[in-house]
Amino acid sequence: MLCADGVLCDVNVAGSQEDTPPDCPLGSYCKRGQKFDCYAGWLCIAGASTPTPDDGTTGQICSAGHWC
Repeated sequence: MLCADGVLCDVNVAGSQEDTPPDCPLGSYCKRGQKFDCYAGWLCIAGASTPTPDDGTTGQICSAGHWC
């Protein structure tokens, strides 16, 4: 079974092979169940599926004067 984008299905992470896999963790985005670092200048919140999320729910661009 292929894992959906935005969730973590890594066999090395406890609980990630459950019926409902966990959202991709803070600071990362997940594609096909694998975790990757978000791009510099972006804040990835839980469940991000792209390195540059801009929906305000899964992530956003860093606020002016802040470092992400």
